[in-house]
Amino acid sequence: MNSRMKQQISKNKAHKIGKQIDNSIAKSLTKRLERNRPIRDKQTLYPWLIRHIDGVRLALAVRN
Repeated sequence: MNSRMKQQISKNKAHKIGKQIDNSIAKSLTKRLERNRPIRDKQTLYPWLIRHIDGVRLALAVRN
């Protein structure tokens, strides 16, 4: 293998690793946004978590 082919292979590996890192950062940011949503948003997503006790409405928040 000549040096030019080796450089191309290393560039491809670096690009692949960079894409994996970008994807993991995007996923973690999405999870953080979902986790920090207001309770009102969680109520619409999980309506079965809303409880009623003697006319008082209680909302339980879920953490993933």
